[in-house]
Amino acid sequence: MIRVDGDVRRINLPPLEHNEVHGLIYEIMNDKQRKDFEEFLETDFSFEVPGVARFRVNAFNQNRGAGAVFRTIPSKVLTMEDLGMGQVFKDVSMVPRGLVLVTGPTGSGKSTTLAAMIDYINDNRYDHILTIEDPIEFVHESKKCLLNQREVHRDTHGFNEALRSALREDPDIILVGELRDLETIRLALTAAETGHLVFGTLHTTSAAKTIDRIIDVFPAEEKDMVRSMLSESLNAVVSQTLLKKVNGGRVAAHEIMIGTPAIRNLVREGKVAQMYSAIQTSAGVGMQTLDQCMEFDKLLKLMVEKGASDLFITAGKPPMVKVNGKLYAAGKSSLSPEQSKELVYGVMNPEQQATFDKEHECNFAINTRGLGRFRVSSFFQRNLVGMVLRRIEVNIPRVSDLGLPPIIEDLAMTKRGLIIFVGATGTGKSTSLASMIGHRNENSSGHIISIEDPIEFVHQHKGCIVTQREVGVDTDSFEIALKNTLRQAPDVIMIGEVRSRETMEHALTFAETGHLCLCTLHANNANQALDRIIHFFPSDRHSQIWMDLSLNLKAMVAQQLVTTVDGQGRRAAIEILINTPLMADHIRKGEVHLLKELMTNSTQQGMQTFDQALYKLYAEGEITYDSAIASADSPNDLRLMIKLGADSKSNPMEGVDHLSIEADEDEAAFSFRR
Repeated sequence: MIRVDGDVRRINLPPLEHNEVHGLIYEIMNDKQRKDFEEFLETDFSFEVPGVARFRVNAFNQNRGAGAVFRTIPSKVLTMEDLGMGQVFKDVSMVPRGLVLVTGPTGSGKSTTLAAMIDYINDNRYDHILTIEDPIEFVHESKKCLLNQREVHRDTHGFNEALRSALREDPDIILVGELRDLETIRLALTAAETGHLVFGTLHTTSAAKTIDRIIDVFPAEEKDMVRSMLSESLNAVVSQTLLKKVNGGRVAAHEIMIGTPAIRNLVREGKVAQMYSAIQTSAGVGMQTLDQCMEFDKLLKLMVEKGASDLFITAGKPPMVKVNGKLYAAGKSSLSPEQSKELVYGVMNPEQQATFDKEHECNFAINTRGLGRFRVSSFFQRNLVGMVLRRIEVNIPRVSDLGLPPIIEDLAMTKRGLIIFVGATGTGKSTSLASMIGHRNENSSGHIISIEDPIEFVHQHKGCIVTQREVGVDTDSFEIALKNTLRQAPDVIMIGEVRSRETMEHALTFAETGHLCLCTLHANNANQALDRIIHFFPSDRHSQIWMDLSLNLKAMVAQQLVTTVDGQGRRAAIEILINTPLMADHIRKGEVHLLKELMTNSTQQGMQTFDQALYKLYAEGEITYDSAIASADSPNDLRLMIKLGADSKSNPMEGVDHLSIEADEDEAAFSFRR
């Protein structure tokens, strides 16, 4: 059996007989290890397969015979940066003396954490480091420090013997692989009190249990003295466990207790029960409880329960969620820089961490079992780490479910041309595009290819074959993916975002060559979108681009989200430009300033402006007057439309032939009569 990311899995090999297991174990032992195994019926040692890996081995006897557990030892010492460890770990490593304990269950990564701390000291201090381990897991080379590593049973008889001898070897820093017994703990406390920096591990799951465990091993008459010694020498207790990451692998979650005066007082007075609340309220000095560290899953659950669209993680503020366009705090305590960094690194795989460290930003998507899919944008700001997560709906919405105009379904079934969705970030462009692809997938056959960064909606094969490629995972960039797209026999091509001239050229080429190309662009309305497209290109190409757009543009859909009357949701206001012959003529001539008027007067062809869409939503009681005016392209036009009615805006001369002009004898003025 093997363990992968915490789960035990069966491998496809036949069971071993007792004598085969016994022979296998004996073959990798030396004489001393065999003797210990025969005498004590169990033993620990390290074993190396050259060119493959080193292993920590625990051999034992059980009712079915001999057995062994092999644990892989990483080939290199991981740094604090590799592990996403915060500044507090560096600070603890640089204190001149005292006791630092790393605790947790077997297999929780205590040795890896300690190795990273020793490596940091080795890079930044000029000291003598002595480690006593059983067995040696990470082999350190002396850098700025002189580093000696001793293995129990090979270089010394036991931890307490080695530790007693170590105090005569003039070390500055002592690492004790495991504080197993009273004598070893007593010697470690003595070393910490006499000017050494001592690191050690214990099999406990919290800071409070660690203090209890240390005190409990001493006889009753010594407990008060030990509490006093511990209160004076304790620098930190780090309790850790490994959690499954949302995108595979595992990450360490830490409870961190720092030996502040308040904590030392609690230790001295034996008030262990009060430690949890003391840690919980001391984030400002780097402390955190395991619950606070594990809050991320709770935050994702909160997003789903409250229907939040975004989650914001940044140092100096509590986690914030956006619900219906408004920000709400998702906790009372502000995140420390270490906590925000731990949350950000905790959702990344090693490749994403490497990219983030190099480029200081990284975009990707994560899947969480039972909660759904989230798009992540991580970044640095003021030299601190932050991220924004956007919740991605798992179910592909229908056009009608989103309240989009029916013409969107007709556009989805178009054979060829270019359809561009525009809008600001977070206005639902990707959702609308997903509904179009879903409609096409259900109602036609063909090959749909999407290139996205990242994939937001996962489409199943229905009437169509749907190929979805993610930038950074399946391809290096939009441009590289698009160069090869035409060789993949697509009928529909969806480009997640047009960011460059090259991508825009590909989109126009796809439309010219008989494909339906769907894409998104960051602009506020159709007019701005056309201006942005034209400015991708040098001025000497503008005439040609206007011509290409007039021939190949099928439609442009701009959208924004407006809060509903009850404040509990948002509705999409949609502007639609259809490339009719007259519209194409305006585009060919670059007469962008005339497009809005033509859209206003072409509702029978399915067009509408933002102001018309907002008027309709207001008239139907979906949004408030203030929201409509605030979202309008032309607030004055919308006010007039609301005052007079939509028909008067779309055709102000309607009904003129039923009017007559009569003189009013009393007022000596003209008035209109119907």
